[in-house]
Amino acid sequence: MKTILMSIQPKWVKKIISGEKIIEVRKTAPKEVPFKVYIYCTGVKNLNLTEYVKLHSETGGAIDYWHGKVVAEFVCDEVDTIPVDSEAFAAISKPACLTTDELIEYCSGKDMYGLHISNLKVYDEPKKLSDFRKPDTSCGFYNPDLERCDSGYNCERCVYNDLTITRPPQSWQYVQELEEYDENN
Repeated sequence: MKTILMSIQPKWVKKIISGEKIIEVRKTAPKEVPFKVYIYCTGVKNLNLTEYVKLHSETGGAIDYWHGKVVAEFVCDEVDTIPVDSEAFAAISKPACLTTDELIEYCSGKDMYGLHISNLKVYDEPKKLSDFRKPDTSCGFYNPDLERCDSGYNCERCVYNDLTITRPPQSWQYVQELEEYDENN
C-alpha cells in the first residue's frame, strides 16, 4: 500500500481525531486507493491567541504536544472527485466540516478531491518527521509496488543517499516510515 505524509492544520487535526471530520478535502490526491496517510500537525504559531486558547482547551492541552509532529494515521480507501461548481459541494460539506462557501473559496475554480478517512489510529506518542524517509525512486533496483529497494542487498545509493524527511510537505508527499524501510532492507 502506498504511504503519504500529509500536513494538516491543528484545528482540522482536532476534528479528525474527534471523529467529527471524516473527509479531508485536497486539491490533489494519490490516484491509487487504498493508501495510508500519516497526519502531520502543523505548528500553532500561525494561530491567533483566541484560536490557540480554544484548541488548547478543546484538546486538553494535547495541541501543545501534537504541533510539529506526526500524531495519527488513517487509511484512505476512497477518493471522491468533486467537480467545481457541482452539487457535490453540498454533499461533502458536512463530513468535511467546511461550508459550501469555504469549499468554493478553497477550490479556486478547480476540481477537488475528498479523501475518506477510515481506520484512524491516534498515537500515544507522536512521531517526528525524522522517523520517515522519502522513497528513493531513482535507485535502479527500486520497486514501486513495494516502495523500497529490491536489490536484495543495501546498494550504495540506498545506504548513502540520506532521504530522511526534515521538512513537512506543503500538502502531501509519498514517504516510508524508517521502521518499514529498515525491515525491508
